[in-house]
Amino acid sequence: MRAAKTRISDCNLLDIAAGHQHDNQAKGDAGYCEAEAATWSLKTVDAARCVGFESPAAALEWLSEEIRMSNEDGLERGWEALLVEEIREPVVLLERGGMLYVWDGWHRMAAARARGTSLQAIVGVPI
Repeated sequence: MRAAKTRISDCNLLDIAAGHQHDNQAKGDAGYCEAEAATWSLKTVDAARCVGFESPAAALEWLSEEIRMSNEDGLERGWEALLVEEIREPVVLLERGGMLYVWDGWHRMAAARARGTSLQAIVGVPI
């Protein structure tokens, strides 16, 4: 399955990334970088390169648990749809040493990994 194409102007990529730089990575982590200290591009990535889900089964297990807890709390987040529908919103990632670190989009990345698909991502590479 091919990733959905998204259009975002280049000038907005840095702004989007900067809005998520502290969400999931802390200073000193391999996936941390100041957003302004990276070049950003929109590309299709292989979810298997993402740090955090060593296998499709592990990604599915994590996402299933997130869905279960959300349902128990009475929250409808639409995460189930990620497993069967095309993922349209790009994730935000930092690429370092050939690995991809999630800044935003853990649930989308887990679904893509579980499904064995690629997805659109705003990817930063430290300068």
